[in-house]
Amino acid sequence: MDKALVFAGIYKLPLLMDELLAVFPEWLMKEDDEWHCLLRVEGNDKGVRLTVPDGADESAIAAVVAAHDPDALSVAEQVAAAQANIEAKATEARSLWDGYEALRDKTPADIEALVRARIGGWPTLAAAKADLAEWLPRMAGLLAWAVRKS
Repeated sequence: MDKALVFAGIYKLPLLMDELLAVFPEWLMKEDDEWHCLLRVEGNDKGVRLTVPDGADESAIAAVVAAHDPDALSVAEQVAAAQANIEAKATEARSLWDGYEALRDKTPADIEALVRARIGGWPTLAAAKADLAEWLPRMAGLLAWAVRKS
């Protein structure tokens, strides 16, 4: 027979379930190629009701619930955020590359030759600094191009 534990407060239910299963992995079982969870989490904006197996360590459960941060990201939210971040960076890298018309049709060898030709032609340190300010973002574009091609 299972027992119900009730806690007042605001909880992110999927995250709380992940946290409890991390502490009590035995509550997640596989029988005949089917997964069964011995934990049930139900709640609303006033609290949460946990249905746990008899004999469960109530003080450990209470500690997990007390440590719960409803503003933290669940595993699924962390994965989604990471994927969105990767997509945003890839889009930014593509736009950087697409913005450099002078390099659009150049190969990495062509770009290296252009840089080497410019290095020898700097009459002053200020000219070198100006070229670096121009070329460093282009090198970022080159890296983006290499990533895009792979």
